[in-house]
Amino acid sequence: MLWQGFAESLASPIRQLQGSTALLTKVSFPSESLLLAGALDIVFQSVVRLVATAPLLALYGVGWSWTLLLVPVGLVAILGFGWGLGLLLAPFGLLYQDVERTIVVVVAFWCLVSPVAYVQPADGALGTLHRLNPLTSLLSTARDWTLGTRVVPGAGWLVLVVIDLLMIVCGFGLYRLALPHLVDRMQS
Repeated sequence: MLWQGFAESLASPIRQLQGSTALLTKVSFPSESLLLAGALDIVFQSVVRLVATAPLLALYGVGWSWTLLLVPVGLVAILGFGWGLGLLLAPFGLLYQDVERTIVVVVAFWCLVSPVAYVQPADGALGTLHRLNPLTSLLSTARDWTLGTRVVPGAGWLVLVVIDLLMIVCGFGLYRLALPHLVDRMQS
């Protein structure tokens, strides 16, 4: 559920813009609305998955804890990381079709080196790889909040939330800067 939200939020800006190239070239409107619509769609899909997960938690005997109230915060942090990264890649994705295909391959590999289906190893090469992986802290914290095993996020989680916000701001800046050039390129 958490990883799927990340993967979709990473691909969302490029897909939204590629699907709206005719609209971008012919109609004058605030094109950021396309990006925001894609983000809201991802949030809605993730909330539906989150609600669908609740009966499974009860079925498997996971105790209800007040930390479940923090799970949406963790989910938003994960979605923000993916969406911010997607925003930074979106102008390049409009120029080169290979960017979207590369994202699919990178996300598949990234899933294997992230603590998605297994617990983070403490040592060894995989442990080092996990410590270098920015998603490890976000995923582990959201999972721990879901299971009620940890309350306070680590310092890495807080740093990544700040990086999320910076990526989103820089991504919007890059998009605004590149949009006129992208529209000219799409029209030719």
